[in-house]
Amino acid sequence: MTRSALQKKLKYHDWAWRYSDDPKAYRQGCATESEFSSILRELECPFELHTLRSWSFNMVLEEFELEEDGYYRVVGGILQKNFAPATRSDLIERFEFDEVQAWFDN
Repeated sequence: MTRSALQKKLKYHDWAWRYSDDPKAYRQGCATESEFSSILRELECPFELHTLRSWSFNMVLEEFELEEDGYYRVVGGILQKNFAPATRSDLIERFEFDEVQAWFDN
């Protein structure tokens, strides 16, 4: 698989498969993430799957703000309250996002 194909696959992956009530969706999610592990090794990807997940959702720390309840939410705008809150571990810093993107672009 090429880096470009992996990039597309990561962007369109159902990352919420763990929460599915459908056993078929759960099995498919397990199989796909196992496949991701093999692909990452094959491509000698320097990033963990968790980092790639955050990258695929544009979960960049600098675009979120920490609120009083301890969760991070998207900064500003009328839609801010419509986004699910995130924990710090869900987010990557801008430099990490840029490193991942550069790896895919090369």
